[in-house]
Amino acid sequence: MAISRQLISRFDKAQEDRQLTPHEDWLRKQLKIAYLGFASMERTFARQRARIASLKDGDASTAFYHQQCSYRRQKNGIFGLTVNGQMITDHERMAEAAFAHYDALLGTAVDRECTLDLSELITPTDLIDLDAPFSADEIWEAIKRLPARKAPGPHGFTAEFLRACWSIVRQDFVDAFQQLYEMRGRGFCNLNQALITMLPKRADASTTNDYRPISLFHLVAKIFPKVLSLRLTPKLDGLIYRSQNAFIAGRCLHNNFILVKQSARLLHQLGDPRVLLKLDLTRAFDSLAWPFLLETLRQYGFGNRFMEWISILLSSASTRVLMNGEPGPPIWHRKGLRQGDPVSPQLFVLAVDTLARLIKRV
Repeated sequence: MAISRQLISRFDKAQEDRQLTPHEDWLRKQLKIAYLGFASMERTFARQRARIASLKDGDASTAFYHQQCSYRRQKNGIFGLTVNGQMITDHERMAEAAFAHYDALLGTAVDRECTLDLSELITPTDLIDLDAPFSADEIWEAIKRLPARKAPGPHGFTAEFLRACWSIVRQDFVDAFQQLYEMRGRGFCNLNQALITMLPKRADASTTNDYRPISLFHLVAKIFPKVLSLRLTPKLDGLIYRSQNAFIAGRCLHNNFILVKQSARLLHQLGDPRVLLKLDLTRAFDSLAWPFLLETLRQYGFGNRFMEWISILLSSASTRVLMNGEPGPPIWHRKGLRQGDPVSPQLFVLAVDTLARLIKRV
């Protein structure tokens, strides 16, 4: 970039004394195009480092944005971890501790302790239309729905880049989705990759449990579940009990808080002894067993093709843990749903709805 700027400056000075030759004029234009491209890339990287959405042209090299990048490194940097009661500060040992933690959490399946007769809880519905072929318009709609400049994955690209280049890569995406429609997902593991960045939940974070894992997905691996999510969205309201209001279009989570508040007030007025039970699911997304999820989907009435797509998404997923910007070895998922995956919240409420149905039977 500096070389391009210097050569352009020399051509500009030469142009003050004489007219540039056709070859010199062509070279100056090419250098200008290259320089503008490098400048655009620099602004993009600066925006991602600083995480400031209002970054404007020409602002990337100001002291404010460099200070913001340094502040983020200091705030989110991990300089020590407590493992088995011992504080470690060596980078390699911290990376090993983080890998061991998330490998046990995500990469190790657990045996089921019991089974449920789902036919007594869920009445099947005809959902075969979810198995329809993918269209270019459907893929483009999913891309438009993704945040433009957030959460770059392992390759560093955002949805904003894909929108700008859609006319170039459109057919490649259509071909890739056709492979997925035909359930040829063997190579999808090369795309279904993510990075976990550990953000502190509190200022004095010291153990791996004190950090919130944020998954940064490969862009293509985020578009496929987004398409499935858009297909599933209009179906959920007719499938899930009214007591579940999270992650369902047309429902409001605040209704649950209002219901609990009004119920407690009514019980106080009645004066009869009552018990309110609050259940908290620890690591709910991370601990969901895949066999149970697929059994639940089948009982709801999902078709074989849709279930196979979900199986491809789950079984091909891998994650690397970032330790101060350096990725560790891959962790192949064996259970749970990834936070940040567009379809994960909907799959979770479908699975956890069985708990609401069990409670209602009591």
